[in-house]
Amino acid sequence: METHHKMEIYSADHAGRQMPVTELSQVAGETLLSEFGNLLGIDSGRPEVVLDYLFGQGAIIDVDILADDFSIGDLVRKQGLHQTDRVVVVLCNGRQYRSAIELSYQDLVGSFDYIWYPPAEDAVVLDKTLSWALSFAHYNVLWLHTPKPLQRSQTPGDGSKQ
Repeated sequence: METHHKMEIYSADHAGRQMPVTELSQVAGETLLSEFGNLLGIDSGRPEVVLDYLFGQGAIIDVDILADDFSIGDLVRKQGLHQTDRVVVVLCNGRQYRSAIELSYQDLVGSFDYIWYPPAEDAVVLDKTLSWALSFAHYNVLWLHTPKPLQRSQTPGDGSKQ
């Protein structure tokens, strides 16, 4: 599903208000993916290689992302991730890059259901500082990626499988 269609649905459901996102150029989105890949040790410069890694490696988070009560804000908090000011969401179909948008973390929390439209496609949410990424697969699997080990407490029920 294209980004413009997602924005139209959001606008229709919010009395004509526009989704608070900035569309990134393909070059900007792919460059950000490559930079994150480099931090993970993937030195290919090719976004499809980075996406292949993001949708098959890393810590799998045990959560039902299709559940009605799923909250990306709760997930970020439970995982002990830095709640950044800005995030980038890369929309893709497996290894195929489709588009990227930038928005505030708070807007991501408030509009995530419109951005990641299950089960239509996959999405990678990147912290703008590149300290973490969450890869959401349309088949209800979620991976967490960090270039450096997180300093977080391992509390029962935090949802991670290491």
